[in-house]
Amino acid sequence: MSSSEFNVFLCHNSEDKPQVRQIAECLKKQGIHPWFDEWELRPGVRWQQVLQEQISQINVAAVFVGSNGLGPWQQQELEAFLLMFARNNRPLIPVLLTNAPQTPELPLFLQGRTWVDFRQPYPDPIGQLIWGVTGNRLTHEEVLSLESEFGLILPNQPETQNSSDLDKLESLLSAQKWQEADEQTKKIVLQDNQGNLLTAPKIRGLVLELLDSIDRLWIGYSDGKFGLRIQQQLWQKVLEPKKRSRFNPFAMVEPPPTESQAWSQFVSLVGWYSDDKKQYVPDERFNFSIQASSGCLPRTRLWLHGGYGNSVKQFVILMEQVERLG
Repeated sequence: MSSSEFNVFLCHNSEDKPQVRQIAECLKKQGIHPWFDEWELRPGVRWQQVLQEQISQINVAAVFVGSNGLGPWQQQELEAFLLMFARNNRPLIPVLLTNAPQTPELPLFLQGRTWVDFRQPYPDPIGQLIWGVTGNRLTHEEVLSLESEFGLILPNQPETQNSSDLDKLESLLSAQKWQEADEQTKKIVLQDNQGNLLTAPKIRGLVLELLDSIDRLWIGYSDGKFGLRIQQQLWQKVLEPKKRSRFNPFAMVEPPPTESQAWSQFVSLVGWYSDDKKQYVPDERFNFSIQASSGCLPRTRLWLHGGYGNSVKQFVILMEQVERLG
């Protein structure tokens, strides 16, 4: 096979070869041609020269990181990819294997790229990798079929009563059924509270691992536009004190807004509140599309118990919980 016919270069430590081989087989099943050294290095040839040729011609590379970190040759390959891919913005995909450390040490330029994380069950990592390589997303059902066929069982996948509900949420998000996914998210979050809305103590008692799984799905399938962490970032931005004049660097800094004032700004910013109608936007007028305001989904305000004042306090507590996700 010529260099131009390979879709992705699999850059890995030789110690991680069994896991990478399994992933390579999955890619082949989808008609993706990976350059995987043990399949492509002909005995008797100078393999360093072959690697150099591939690195110079391949359009996508996946850099795998496991418990053994980066191998010596992998480090050199990575440096070559960073140098060449920076010139033309080709995809360079960091991939964390199931045994990768919590905080792998990688070059700064690689840290700024979106990860594929096989340590987490949501969103489906093999589906995320295929999307990164091809630009096309598989349906959730297609991904589950691949995982089953090749035994890609993630060791950290929680076998809880929420697992099937999270699978349904992922299926809805992968199909971009945003309204149904919003409703499913609310159902999952309120399930342990018998479907009742959340008071402050109940919010503090939410399982962080569940919130994290939900958030990874929303962020992954919306390309970072929707999710709990997105809302938390916007909320922190609203809370920041503002200078009175952006043209005067010595201008007085205004006092930070109260939680009530910040809430009023936030609900308008994310599109929950209609300033012209002076009311929360009802479902029939809400923009359930990827063109909607950043952070508008999931509608976490609908999880909260009580009136306006209570909702503000409960939202503050929820954002504190989200911040704990890291």
